[in-house]
Amino acid sequence: TTSSVVTRKPVPPLRDPTMEDSEEDQMWEEDCNYDINPTVMFLILESRDWKECIALLDGKTSEKNSWSLNHLFGGGKPDVNQMKERQKELKAQARTWIVRRERNGFLRWRMLPLHAALAFNAPFDVVLRLYHLYPGAMRCRNDKGMLPIHHVFYYGNEDRVLELFMDVFPEGLTVTDDKGRLPIACTPCDGSDNERRSSILNLYCNFHLSEAKKEAEKANNPPAAPLTVQPQQQLPQQQQQQQQQPQHPVQNKPKQM
Repeated sequence: TTSSVVTRKPVPPLRDPTMEDSEEDQMWEEDCNYDINPTVMFLILESRDWKECIALLDGKTSEKNSWSLNHLFGGGKPDVNQMKERQKELKAQARTWIVRRERNGFLRWRMLPLHAALAFNAPFDVVLRLYHLYPGAMRCRNDKGMLPIHHVFYYGNEDRVLELFMDVFPEGLTVTDDKGRLPIACTPCDGSDNERRSSILNLYCNFHLSEAKKEAEKANNPPAAPLTVQPQQQLPQQQQQQQQQPQHPVQNKPKQM
């Protein structure tokens, strides 16, 4: 069998350049094996315990104390330095790719916590916190070439999530995955509200596209100017009166003797 190599086009940059990673942030990006050393952040996302997840992402001590990062920094009330270290650790985990492989080493999937949160249909408050921890995740493809916004349409996340993505990174709507699909084309045809939402967006976009084409055709093919008869130049009143006077034949003068 022949394997086809998918050529991925570059993903557009974020609209706000200040949200791009610094060199220090980029150093944190790494992989971890789901079956060996998954991050605490990924495990709590997988548990779908959203209250505990928000507590973790806020850097607070968990009530259950099973998911928190408190064991990394000791108990008690954290000081400023501990809060900075905790935030640094959260940013690192938000940038950590979770990888799962078959026994033969074949890659099953690879995703960031933001991809995972959308796949687990996390609420808006969780997605928003993950975005702020790692804005650059908006531009990251999973193993199938899908951006997080592809996941939004595929898994039917709530409207506020879609609004956030279209506000901060609308350019993602133009990126295709490894199957050549735009994000909106990833919507399952299952009769759900998610499909209806995508249908409404398609209708809206198609209408504006048709109107833009009409305007372009008008600009390229302007209508011919109508033929107009130029009115005769008005003569002065005196000349008009002379023209109106009847013409008399000239009488022959008598011959002089």
